[in-house]
Amino acid sequence: MGRVWAVRSVGERPGSYLLSMDLNSFVEPEINWVRGEHVSEFLVSPADATQMRVVIRNGGVDNGIAVTVGDHAEQLDLAPWETH
Repeated sequence: MGRVWAVRSVGERPGSYLLSMDLNSFVEPEINWVRGEHVSEFLVSPADATQMRVVIRNGGVDNGIAVTVGDHAEQLDLAPWETH
């Protein structure tokens, strides 16, 4: 694991955090976004949660997004402004 560049709490569960692992993303109070044409890595510390909902909203261009949770990996190909 590399350096943690930013941390923000997630939801209302104490001890739940989203960690930004590089300088390609911007962590804001309600959203995180990735600099155009860059790859970014996030880690989630879910406290004692057994489920988590992640909403991905694409910007104005086609994007490929890889999501990995444990041993499960999924590739998303999103159209401009698509939400998944």
